Amino acid sequence: MLEQPVFRTKVEYGERICDVAYWKPYVEDVCRRHSFSPRAAIRSGLPGTHPVFVVDEDRVVKFFSDLFSGGESFRVEAEVYSLLRGIPEFRAPRLLTRGSLFPPGDGWRWPYLVISALPGGPGGDRPLHRTLAQESPRHSAR
Repeated sequence: MLEQPVFRTKVEYGERICDVAYWKPYVEDVCRRHSFSPRAAIRSGLPGTHPVFVVDEDRVVKFFSDLFSGGESFRVEAEVYSLLRGIPEFRAPRLLTRGSLFPPGDGWRWPYLVISALPGGPGGDRPLHRTLAQESPRHSAR
């Protein structure tokens, strides 16, 4: 069983946020849970607020920490992906699955999302705000 990631300070968290070696067992666990396994590589996505990893260039696993309103960010991002699914002509990542690394009751659950990666951005992990600004018909007329 995996140990729950615990960070004593924001600095310690920041030092680990893009550390593939540290997060690889957690990413592999998510992959196993949802019946897809890394065939080639796991790499860090762009640095941000929460740990993000690109798996085989076609999936992105994002973990939400208990820092920086992670629980609220998880709920909002999941809802945004659900709303975007209703606009098929809009090119956006698709929510493939979601869950938590740990059950309730023993500290932070480490919720996560698995989304499709969009090719064409920096290494396939194009930020959603670039997609909105560049590809939405509503934004292209401005």
